[in-house]
Amino acid sequence: MKQSITLIILSVLLFSSPEGEKCKGEWKESKFWNGTCSDHFGNITLKKVNGVKQ
Repeated sequence: MKQSITLIILSVLLFSSPEGEKCKGEWKESKFWNGTCSDHFGNITLKKVNGVKQ
């Protein structure tokens, strides 16, 4: 019987843009997966859970 192995790589990163936006969380397959983004004032602009915008 053959067994298949699935490798999922999650990275926890902090991304900052020149405009001051910061995103902190997990990235999966080069996409923002779990975490939040905030503007330069600290206001949350985006939240994602399991790749879905909340």
